[in-house]
Amino acid sequence: MNNTFSLLFFLKKPKKYVAGSVPIYMCITVDGIPKELSTGKQCEPERWNAKTLRLDGKKEDARTINCHLKTIEDKVDQAHTDLYKAGNEITALSLKNKYLGVEEEAHTIITAIQDHNDKVKALIGKGFTQGTLTKYNTTFKHTKSFIMFKFKLTDVVLDKVDNYFISEFDFYLRSKCGCENNAAVKHLKNLGKVIRICLANR
Repeated sequence: MNNTFSLLFFLKKPKKYVAGSVPIYMCITVDGIPKELSTGKQCEPERWNAKTLRLDGKKEDARTINCHLKTIEDKVDQAHTDLYKAGNEITALSLKNKYLGVEEEAHTIITAIQDHNDKVKALIGKGFTQGTLTKYNTTFKHTKSFIMFKFKLTDVVLDKVDNYFISEFDFYLRSKCGCENNAAVKHLKNLGKVIRICLANR
């Protein structure tokens, strides 16, 4: 989660530039990987301040463009915060897409367990019992509380459910939830079943 993140504005001159206004671009960089996109604004190079990354002067057009760039900064910062809180992977591409409103389908563990349990519930009396559903619901409850306790998140993407996640969940079940060995192993098996279903469905 500790990504290095930066946002810079710059002028993008065409190869055969002679004179006139040029587009103002933004560069979102995460862990050294950049993604560029246009801000939709232009300005004359002589009015651009490369240190402040803003237009110089107090003319109306300068104030308007500088305000627009500040709004972009705020939106990108908010997109970064939203990705972090959702437990989604933060990359230059995912941050760019979040800013643009291009939603990527995020597959998360809590959603996957809930989907599995909903299907078990629909099949009670058809191969499953209420007792089985209760056990899966308890696994759901423990997994959700563990994610909040360990990561301060309500859910995490499936890519984050790695060996570290499993070992820490096992410790959490035994230390915080007071589960005996058999109960802890059962919850891990229940979680493992859901993960195998996810892997089978890619």
